[in-house]
Amino acid sequence: MSHDPPQSTIEPAVFGDRSAVVKLFGGYQQEFGHAWDAGELGAVFDHMIDDTHMTLLVAREAGSGVAVGVLVASRVLSVRFGGRSLWIEVLYVAPTARRRGLGRDLVEGLIDVAVEQGFRGIDLESHHGNAAAGLLYRSLGFQRLGRERFSYDLAEEFEPQ
Repeated sequence: MSHDPPQSTIEPAVFGDRSAVVKLFGGYQQEFGHAWDAGELGAVFDHMIDDTHMTLLVAREAGSGVAVGVLVASRVLSVRFGGRSLWIEVLYVAPTARRRGLGRDLVEGLIDVAVEQGFRGIDLESHHGNAAAGLLYRSLGFQRLGRERFSYDLAEEFEPQ
């Protein structure tokens, strides 16, 4: 019986992934109608890669090793979980690499990290109308919460007058 070689691997991001991950961050921003700047996203990546409170996983294509998917999670203390938890901020797979299970692989990779490191839970949000994401998360055991999330963008507070 022959086994197909894996189409991808899930690994922690390294500095050499910077260009590919910045493109993925840009794709994420663009997909949700946000303007983006490669320099700013590069600086964000630089901070994340060195921050011990962040977990960055990439899905690499077999053969080329290029990152075609990214998951960003922040480490936080949670009252809800009674200890350390993770917050998934970004799960994004390039459109050309979708429908191959890479999103699932990235989330399962994060669950493995969480279990290995003794985290108590994982939270996330999904955009309304993203049925595929909802199905993915529920199939992995995530529970829908009756919450509404709000944000306040402080960028305008710091712009020169």
